[in-house]
Amino acid sequence: MNYYHISPIKNKASIIKSGLRSNSNEIFVYTEPMQHFFIAANQLGISEYAIFEISKKGITGNILNDNVAEFGSGCQYIIEQKLIDSKHITHITDVLMNIYDLINMTEKMMLRKMGYKKS
Repeated sequence: MNYYHISPIKNKASIIKSGLRSNSNEIFVYTEPMQHFFIAANQLGISEYAIFEISKKGITGNILNDNVAEFGSGCQYIIEQKLIDSKHITHITDVLMNIYDLINMTEKMMLRKMGYKKS
């Protein structure tokens, strides 16, 4: 299972250089590759962000289910850890979208997963 993390693009250089840091001992991740759209639109309210993959070798803390009321919440987790070193993190891509297009896309994805077909 792969773990992913998203962050505003302004944090990308710092994450690549110093890793993922948390003052609260909680690093939020997900395992379903397309889940970043929902997290960005519904939880973070951002449409421009960087996606990172985290190697299992960098995870030393407990992995807990993230109890969110979100479509796809079953693939969102919290790693109880203050730091994941940059050597365990790979920048995958940057997403640059209009927020309204992002919201529209997540609604369409959710409806498709619920079984609704295009008319």
